[in-house]
Amino acid sequence: MPKFKIHYLNLRGRAESIRLLLNYVQQPFEDFRENFLEFTKAKDKLPLPHLPKLTVDGQFEICYTSVILAYLGEKFGLESDTAEEKALCMQLAQRINDHFEYIKPFLPVLAEQCFWPCIIEDFGAVFERQLEINNTGYLVGDKITWVDFYAASFSDLALTYGREDMLDRFPRVLHHFRGEERIF
Repeated sequence: MPKFKIHYLNLRGRAESIRLLLNYVQQPFEDFRENFLEFTKAKDKLPLPHLPKLTVDGQFEICYTSVILAYLGEKFGLESDTAEEKALCMQLAQRINDHFEYIKPFLPVLAEQCFWPCIIEDFGAVFERQLEINNTGYLVGDKITWVDFYAASFSDLALTYGREDMLDRFPRVLHHFRGEERIF
């Protein structure tokens, strides 16, 4: 059985969806949470100084959340069936990557101007529409895929750092990560 190790900072952020997926498939993993100051001191010595990083068997290393999720999705049967569905998964994952970039310089005083509109006007609306179009309870296809974990993790971050009612206008998005097949 392969040995998995997630390297990330001591927070949920971009690694939480990876943890969720590995827990979902009941795959044990080491959750290495790096101190930010220690990481910044050592990152110049790394071949690819980016977190999150997944190490498999101490040899194979990959970075970037959506790349790691796509890899794990294929490895554990959580990927879409067709090339078109796979492309939709990648497109939705890229949208979440964009949202993470929007909130990167997040300051609490700017929440109402920057973060909330990003969630309400874009993330919520786009993902609500996708869930409505797909009409299966999943973002793509008729089974859970790796991109569902990424979206659920971002939804949880939105509710953690935003207003409690922030996603109330998007019942499908709320149900997606809190419904019968709970990701959270």
